[in-house]
Amino acid sequence: MSVSAPFQLDADRTSLLDSTWNDWLEEQAARLAQDLLSEDWLHRFGASGYLALDGEWLPAPGNFKAKIAAHLREAACWPTQDFPSAKTLAKASDTVMPDGNAMEGFLSTERYLDRR
Repeated sequence: MSVSAPFQLDADRTSLLDSTWNDWLEEQAARLAQDLLSEDWLHRFGASGYLALDGEWLPAPGNFKAKIAAHLREAACWPTQDFPSAKTLAKASDTVMPDGNAMEGFLSTERYLDRR
């Protein structure tokens, strides 16, 4: 994933300046990535779409990584087991990953993370 925008840079063009313009651009880029994740990437790439937002590989303009990490931590963006039919997305804190098939079935399907 790459973020390209008309950021305001320092004189040698190696760092972003601390500005409201750059903050706004970072916010817009993060929102776009969030929308792409749940509206497009999940359908086209499955679980691999989430790897595109892995902090190791993300570009690091300003607070972009932090905004994406907060979204993944706090927003209802994780597909549940009933996602293919009900398209239910849940917060990470509201889902579980059972340790083996014997542990499944105690909760409703919207509480279990999609197997992908």
